[in-house]
Amino acid sequence: MTTIWLLCCTFLAVVGEVIAGGYGVVLPVFPVVAFYFTVVLGWRPTVAWLLVMGSVLDLALGRGVPVSLVALPGIQAFAMFWRRHGDCRRRGPQAVAGFMAGLISGGLTLALVVLPGARWNAGLAGEGLGLLGEAALGGALLLPLLCVALDAAADHMVFDSYQQVRDRR
Repeated sequence: MTTIWLLCCTFLAVVGEVIAGGYGVVLPVFPVVAFYFTVVLGWRPTVAWLLVMGSVLDLALGRGVPVSLVALPGIQAFAMFWRRHGDCRRRGPQAVAGFMAGLISGGLTLALVVLPGARWNAGLAGEGLGLLGEAALGGALLLPLLCVALDAAADHMVFDSYQQVRDRR
């Protein structure tokens, strides 16, 4: 049942990121949801499903380079570090974790999609910093909101929640 919960949430994250991308907004919904589920469930039960949904996201966005697949090991490594050493109860540290997840995703998107083949100039530097800032701030805003929403739903379904991670370390 947890797998179905994971798949439904990651599918909705893919849809949300595709919709945001259609409006030209870099919103790291999928990396933040991947971070959330890796913290809650660990990396082993989530890695295969996240790779599948990351592939779906890259195909839906028409990326020539599978950025989600390249970013996933970094997101999961940071999530496992956060699971062990981070504060999963307060909103401030959750925003810091979301900022870092967005920065990882935005940095790899910049490095793998925007920069190759581009001529370096001041406009590209501004665009790159804008992309990184948008991804990082989007992650910082999204993770605390998603923690509230997904934890409330998980509590109703008697699943593990993000704020209970500290009790299971």
